[in-house]
Amino acid sequence: MSARGAVLVPGAPVLLEGLGGRTDPGAAVRAVAVTRLTAALEAIRPDVVLVLAADPVVRDWTGTPFSVGRFLGTAQASDPHLPTALGVGQALLAAAGWTGEVRSVTTDGTGPDDAGLGAADLVVVVGDGSPLRRSGGPDRPDPRAPEVDDRVRAAVAAGDTAALRDLDPGLARELMITGAPAWRRLAAWVGDAAVRAELDYADDPFGVFMIIAGWRWTT
Repeated sequence: MSARGAVLVPGAPVLLEGLGGRTDPGAAVRAVAVTRLTAALEAIRPDVVLVLAADPVVRDWTGTPFSVGRFLGTAQASDPHLPTALGVGQALLAAAGWTGEVRSVTTDGTGPDDAGLGAADLVVVVGDGSPLRRSGGPDRPDPRAPEVDDRVRAAVAAGDTAALRDLDPGLARELMITGAPAWRRLAAWVGDAAVRAELDYADDPFGVFMIIAGWRWTT
């Protein structure tokens, strides 16, 4: 195990600077994420940072550029289609001042090392909780969503890898919890190591549950 720390950040496009016009609705949440990333970079001083997000297709996307044209209506058919969560993670990392080596991969939450975590010192885990928590979200509220999101919040805050590994994949899909596979994969990788966790943010300002936290562990 070479990864020594992780930062959990949201993956919603609203965090991309410039997409919200003058109002910039994601500014406050983005600032918290960038502050946490900056602190992790200074503390760990990694050689390599890995950006990890969930996707049914497990793939190494390293070197694929991210285009915001799809959100602005200016995308070309030939534009590389980097998963949005990876693009958000990369943008937050750049905003934190990182100019070193970045690997970007997707995981489905399974496999012994499907995400290549062993190649990085710091892992940026990108994903969101449920958008079905309350009225005003993108779909009809589901009464189960707040309870599951609260379990995730408690597990992340406590560095409880067992609780994250035990997230029900089927229930997570039903509740549209996009971060679940990446969180499970991180938890499986960390295993039973003692985690020092710091929770910075857990809220649903746009109807989607977002979490920002830092993890450190001993190898």
